[in-house]
Amino acid sequence: MSTLLWIDPSGGVAGDMLCGALLDAGASLQRAKKAVEDLQLPAEISCERVHRGSFAASYFQVHCTKPQDNHRHYSDIKALLQNSKLSPSTQSKALAVFKRLALVESQAHGIELEAVHFHEVGAIDSIVDVVVFCDLLEELGVDRILGGPIPVGTGTIQVAHGELTLPTPALLGLTKNWTLRATGRSGEQSTPTGVALLTTLGEEASLPELKPQAYGHGAGTRNPSSHANMTRVVLGEAAEQAHLLETICVLECQVDDMLPEFIPELIHLLMEKGALDAYSTPILMKKGRPGFAITTICRPSEQSSLTDLLFEHSSTLGVRVQLQERATVERHSITVETPWGPCRVKIGEKDGNRINAAPEFEDCKRLANQAGIAIKRVYAWALANSLESEE
Repeated sequence: MSTLLWIDPSGGVAGDMLCGALLDAGASLQRAKKAVEDLQLPAEISCERVHRGSFAASYFQVHCTKPQDNHRHYSDIKALLQNSKLSPSTQSKALAVFKRLALVESQAHGIELEAVHFHEVGAIDSIVDVVVFCDLLEELGVDRILGGPIPVGTGTIQVAHGELTLPTPALLGLTKNWTLRATGRSGEQSTPTGVALLTTLGEEASLPELKPQAYGHGAGTRNPSSHANMTRVVLGEAAEQAHLLETICVLECQVDDMLPEFIPELIHLLMEKGALDAYSTPILMKKGRPGFAITTICRPSEQSSLTDLLFEHSSTLGVRVQLQERATVERHSITVETPWGPCRVKIGEKDGNRINAAPEFEDCKRLANQAGIAIKRVYAWALANSLESEE
């Protein structure tokens, strides 16, 4: 049995709210305090019970014990984490979160990764939020994190770079391939720190089949009358034989006046631009005309851009849109060494048991062409050796 953590960010999500939610679900405040000590920063933490709307929640706070500069380079934070006394697991997760934040900032400002200068997320409270959340995940034995759509508000926010319209560039960068939910509420509903934790360590999914063991509410700083400003978490065991469910978008159109030579290029472009799958089916249309049905499967966040692409690169005048749920098994890739070079192999697992393995065709093709041998030799070698390989 694996331990799942499902995060409902609909009431808002921030680093302190996530920490408060885990503490509310039974994580140890003493463990959190020990993580702050291991971090060796001049900070103390506290957690108290408050109300957000009509719900009780845990309000997690970080208190700086000495005046500090809130501006740090990515390299400074990386060195701080690597030189700390934190466990390897906590260090690894926290480093991944800050690296993702740095990548987003480097792309937004057009600078090198190591030169990224954090402002708000370089503050002690943000660093502590990330580290405590990652360390409490280890205490609770969380194997997998799933989360719902991320709420965004309206208006502007004042940051170190000046006044920005919501959602900010950092938030948009962090939520690539994740659904944003426009709440219509005024002000920031999700902070970069909270969103970085959720989207780096977790994946988007609806509430999975699980046996709940605990739940918790993490309070935000504000207590608006419009909604309960809190993040909710559910901790539990994945149900046996349960499939993972995720929401996908299916785009469909058909054409009878498009050169067949254009179809493969369109499918290639759809896949390149983020489609999960794309294919065409020969059909017989009105008046006996031969045509093609073009089907694109994508995440809801890619619906708009891929619909535009279908209009631009095909002759269709209409695209049907459907939201569906699909059941999936655990998927990951391993790399096996062949006599001709490394080859990736896609692995499918259910309940911890491997049920499928498929070498990456492009890797097999490249290695076969380089060696001047048949693709099937590389494919068979990679498949056979993947059976004894571990991730």
